[in-house]
Amino acid sequence: MSVECNRLVLFSTHIFNQQIDAHVELQHNNSVVRLSVSIVGNPVELVPSLTYLGCRIDACGRSEEKILRSIEITRGCMKSLTKNLWRSSITHCVKLQLYNTYVLPVLLYGSEMGDVTVKSGKRLDAFDQRCLRHILQVPVTSHVTNQEVRIRSAQSPVTQTITARRLRFFGHIVRSDSINQSINQSYL
Repeated sequence: MSVECNRLVLFSTHIFNQQIDAHVELQHNNSVVRLSVSIVGNPVELVPSLTYLGCRIDACGRSEEKILRSIEITRGCMKSLTKNLWRSSITHCVKLQLYNTYVLPVLLYGSEMGDVTVKSGKRLDAFDQRCLRHILQVPVTSHVTNQEVRIRSAQSPVTQTITARRLRFFGHIVRSDSINQSINQSYL
């Protein structure tokens, strides 16, 4: 039984005048790959998934679980507002503003970070569509198309909002990298 140990340096940089080295050690043992990561000599625990700031992060980059969780939390928000708000005599315009202010942020929290597949995008749009039908009091059994509900509510699909947020977030990252490079060059 032989054990191989390979060392691969991922990055080396200076942060606050301290040298930071991160490396990965792969141990092959009977065709089982063990991955251990350490940064500046301190081991970092690898977990299959974790919750950070309310968002579920998967080691493989999948966000299906996070999307399902956010839909369930948002469903609870909609349900808690049904009796007092959605069934009240408030105009549809005000109800939609309240939906955009109080409910959609719950659904979209951290959406710019995750990976939205076609399947999960359809799930998000379908949930949003049900919410809009509920707010506008358009039953599913009536012969009103989803497009007509979107026109009545003047709402864009949630997946378009997520795409816009992701692009905005990407712009922040690109700008921050150029700022960090100019700061690092000034220290050299």
